[in-house]
Amino acid sequence: GDAGAADLQLCINLSPLEWQREAEAPGAWLRQLQALGVPASAIVLDMREDALLGTGESMAQRLQHLRAAGVQIALDDFGSGHASLTQLQQCGIDYLKIDGAMVRKLAPGTSELALCEAIISVAHKLGLQVIAEGVETEMQRALLLELGCDHAQGYLFAPPLAIEAFDALLRAQRPLHP
Repeated sequence: GDAGAADLQLCINLSPLEWQREAEAPGAWLRQLQALGVPASAIVLDMREDALLGTGESMAQRLQHLRAAGVQIALDDFGSGHASLTQLQQCGIDYLKIDGAMVRKLAPGTSELALCEAIISVAHKLGLQVIAEGVETEMQRALLLELGCDHAQGYLFAPPLAIEAFDALLRAQRPLHP
């Protein structure tokens, strides 16, 4: 069944080889998922900052094509690479994902807290939502909520799960937050 599936988003990481295939046969993987009944609106494509670097117009065009089909784009590990704010706008990013290495060091008065606050502020001004990666403690969760972070993922909510365990979690309708 699709217990709880209406509220789920499917996050997909494309490898460099898969990006090459996307250039050669645009949207093939998206059509496969849609054939399985997964709507484009439920798909978030996770990409790393380095995938944006030095790609020129072609990557921006590919991402805009996917967004036009209804797919959302998340920029993974933000804060660990060198993507510019201009690239975020050109490529039509929907979510920024704050790097887990920064989240792990979050504490009152730290430079990581100041950086997270700045990233969240800029993202919101650009119309983007923010996902904090690697949230492991209630303190990190509370600090991120206070900063206005939109979403979080990490061990605090659930460990990585095998498909069977994930399916059981969905069927039990258990919330993924404490």
